Amino acid sequence: MEYSIYVDIDIGINMQFFSQVKLDVESILRKTGLITLVLFSLILFQSKALINILGGLALLLSIIYIFLYDRNILRAQRYLLFLVLPFLIGLALSIFSSSGVLGPLVFIARFKFMLFVIPFAVFIKSQKELHWLIGALMASGFIAVGYGVLMGQPYGSFSGFHIIGRTADMMIVVSLITFVYLLLSTFNLSIKSILFHSLMTIAFMLFSWALLMSEMRGSWLGMIIAYIALLLVLTRFHRKASLFSVIMIIFAFAFIYIGNIGEIRSKVDRIYQQAESIVDTKSNASNNARLHLWKTGWDFSKNQFLFGTGAKQSKQMFKDFFEAQPNEYQQKYHWATRYPGDYHNSYLQMHIEAGAIFTFSFMISIIFLLFVMFKNIKVVPPEKQKYLIAAVIAPVGFLVAQVFHGELYHYGSAAFYIVLFSGCYTLNRESPNAWLTISKKHEL
Repeated sequence: MEYSIYVDIDIGINMQFFSQVKLDVESILRKTGLITLVLFSLILFQSKALINILGGLALLLSIIYIFLYDRNILRAQRYLLFLVLPFLIGLALSIFSSSGVLGPLVFIARFKFMLFVIPFAVFIKSQKELHWLIGALMASGFIAVGYGVLMGQPYGSFSGFHIIGRTADMMIVVSLITFVYLLLSTFNLSIKSILFHSLMTIAFMLFSWALLMSEMRGSWLGMIIAYIALLLVLTRFHRKASLFSVIMIIFAFAFIYIGNIGEIRSKVDRIYQQAESIVDTKSNASNNARLHLWKTGWDFSKNQFLFGTGAKQSKQMFKDFFEAQPNEYQQKYHWATRYPGDYHNSYLQMHIEAGAIFTFSFMISIIFLLFVMFKNIKVVPPEKQKYLIAAVIAPVGFLVAQVFHGELYHYGSAAFYIVLFSGCYTLNRESPNAWLTISKKHEL
């Protein structure tokens, strides 16, 4: 009897020990994943290499964590289905693309950014941790703008650490979320509140100025349409904030102009000409090149309409297609030969490379998530509604810009997915069944 008691005590101690070890491993793994994600967010505007390294590490850690501790994640966070499922569809169908057996590998290389939402969902467990993630994204934007100022990057070439317009598209995201948080955060006379709103005001003006300095017309258009969408949303849900938003926009751009920041006054005529040229389809070479690429790219896509050419495989195939066309066709769309394989349109690029089935499923999923968040803004507490509104408005601006740019499948999309996740995460905490409910009477 005495021996049995000793054995029970010994077993109990061992079980407690192994339980504690398991808890420690889980905690270490989650904290490591969280730190990796914050660092990932902090370097988005700076380094493609670090995006690959940190993003890949976070994804690996999240897969290990899911396998060991969280196998029911899709049941608990259903919004992930609408991001993971399109990726799996594209991955499965990629073997039927012109790339053949290499199709899945090149598909993963091209569209890996869609998977980065998985570690967000795995390792972000509280609103505080979400704030760290978004705060790191804003800090990354600050660093990029500061670098551009220190390097004396001029108007039209202001792009932080990048040569092309990736920074401008990400600036749409950080500028809009900063603006929404500023508008919808409660203000009082405490030091903390004053510091927060002052910092958000400075950040909004700084990001807006950097976007203006980039001279990326597609990003400008995305920002303008997002502002209009924001005004409509605020008019419906927060009418006082809608008036304040107009005042803030006027104040920000008046401050930039009156202060002549970046010698912006001397650029007013050029800004006006560039804005006006967005709809110029006669004399503007850039617009003509895009129109030629879109027309010839669409014609080319018909040869592999459903499954695509395979990611990053269309350049030579497009050249062969174009050279096989009649002389009249080649002369009419001659600008297309200057950018073979790069169609200056994310949606067309995705369609050509990954096929219509994947592109359609991806876009339907994104639209569905934005619709559900918009529909359920009033479901979440008033102090958290800003996360949903920002997660609807910022993606709208970013997605509009992708009609002219190629960041939806590239590095710039990481900022888009962070903000999209922030809204999905917030709604999921308040109403986890929202994703599979269209109305109170009809459920999927």
